[in-house]
Amino acid sequence: PAERLSLRRTSTQPEEVLRCPLGPYLPSAVQPFVLPSPLRPSSMPFSDPQRVLVTGATGFIGRPTAEALRAAGFEVHALARTAVSMEDVQVHVGDLLDPETVAEAVADIQPSHLMHLAWDLSNFDAPHHLTWVRASLHLLEQFRRAGGKRAVIAGTCFEYDASYGYCTEALTPTNPKTFYGR
Repeated sequence: PAERLSLRRTSTQPEEVLRCPLGPYLPSAVQPFVLPSPLRPSSMPFSDPQRVLVTGATGFIGRPTAEALRAAGFEVHALARTAVSMEDVQVHVGDLLDPETVAEAVADIQPSHLMHLAWDLSNFDAPHHLTWVRASLHLLEQFRRAGGKRAVIAGTCFEYDASYGYCTEALTPTNPKTFYGR
């Protein structure tokens, strides 16, 4: 089962801002996640099938994203470090930090879309984030070579200034304090 994070409103913040018990604040738009109709496969100008590769599909954001994409009619593929079972999602085992694995997986899947949500956040100040930048660029290049049409790459709230008090995209400055955020 997908992990659920309970969000609660704070009395001192604007109504559209929620406090996340795991740390920074998230806008209320994060729940529920519904794919907007302009992004549904039936309205896309690409040939069938609408095949999406989701990285980070076993994570907090990735799992509900994969579910929403599947519900919207996409053929969903996930690249995961270990074999996991996900309903109606084809899971491919591989490490994003291994260029050969990524090249083989993308060539095999031939995705029309890419949702890149994977990143190692075990240490926000470690220079290993540069390795993840290189891996992400390699993934994008392989996606382009495979004929991919649309890619979405998500960051986190750690690109914002955590000392601001809350995080809302329209107001919070992008003034990260960690190596990861910079």
